Amino acid sequence: MTGTAHPEQSIRDTPDGAAISADAPLLLRSANDGKAAAVLHGVGLRFAAELQKHLRQMGAAKCTVAAKPVELVTSLGWEETSGDHLMWQFANNGRASTMALAMTPTQLRQLVDIFYGGTGAQVQSAKALSFAEDRFANRYGDELAKLLAFAWRDATQSASALSAKFVIGRNPLTDADSGVLIQPLTLAGSPFASATILLACHADCVSDGNTAGQADAAPSLPPIDRRWLEALHASLGNVTLPVSATLARPEISVGRMLTLSVGDIIPLQLPRQLPVLVAGRALASGTLGEVGGRIAINIETLRQRTL
Repeated sequence: MTGTAHPEQSIRDTPDGAAISADAPLLLRSANDGKAAAVLHGVGLRFAAELQKHLRQMGAAKCTVAAKPVELVTSLGWEETSGDHLMWQFANNGRASTMALAMTPTQLRQLVDIFYGGTGAQVQSAKALSFAEDRFANRYGDELAKLLAFAWRDATQSASALSAKFVIGRNPLTDADSGVLIQPLTLAGSPFASATILLACHADCVSDGNTAGQADAAPSLPPIDRRWLEALHASLGNVTLPVSATLARPEISVGRMLTLSVGDIIPLQLPRQLPVLVAGRALASGTLGEVGGRIAINIETLRQRTL
């Protein structure tokens, strides 16, 4: 990511207090050693793990998400890097935050396809989002906000609720005089082929105790008791739940029902995929098969699991 600044940005101050001339690179410096970058990278690692888990629950079972090294760029560098991306801007307690997440339209369409039961491998390219895609993007921002807030809490031991706004035609963070920290997250594995989404924030708005864009220090959370957590997981792991799978739901008329007699046949049409219910809630779907002489279901897709 290199280039030259616009004329009106010929002189700009860096976070270190040095001046950047008109021919300075858009990448200010590697941010690996900075305190703010270390905080963001910690959040990025946790967010990557949560996003990977979420995408697999959606249906991308082979997807992996990895957090790459953090970079510090000028506002112009951020604008050029994310120019063709779709954006979610996050808000903290009703105030606009200095944090954004960006992905390409193709990546969004893959998520839409996976969400509606597809594989995400082949999606149509279009200049504008369809009504369904735009509706999904607005709703999906809420899920991203939950994952990001959890990542901040777990990485920095500070609590803050976030909400998301899907923005079109406007690029957040372009007013960052101190530069923009970018945390690239690489998506790999079917259906993603080394795709990259960008988590970014103002360079001067990240510290150990605060979330990005938060004016006051968030209330500290007590440390997590790992032994209690492991004991809870062990106890929950022994709880048994009823599992059911419906092979078919044929329909007959009332007249036909009244004339049924022994020996009559009701034809069944098995679907390609059978739903698997746990305690009455849809958990997965799969195909009918046989294991050891017994009828079995081969799980092919898992739905998002919520308590």
